[in-house]
Amino acid sequence: GTYSPTIADSGVLVIFENANSTLALPSINNNTSAGVQFTVFNETASAISAKITVQNSATINGGAATALDDIDSFKAATFVCSGNNTWIRIG
Repeated sequence: GTYSPTIADSGVLVIFENANSTLALPSINNNTSAGVQFTVFNETASAISAKITVQNSATINGGAATALDDIDSFKAATFVCSGNNTWIRIG
């Protein structure tokens, strides 16, 4: 399934148990929500490929979600809102 968190869900640990699951990062249209973050842990035993997406043209590390946002098996990545519609990937 697809998990589409909101600002209120900040700090949630998202555990992917199915390689077909998708995380859709929200569009945050303000600068006061910097620091909202979600950590994704992949425990599917296979890479999560093209399963991290954004809503309403938000960006990750300055661009659209790409293969750089794939998460290897038994690895994690954290996505932190750094400002208006902007996400930074850590890990």
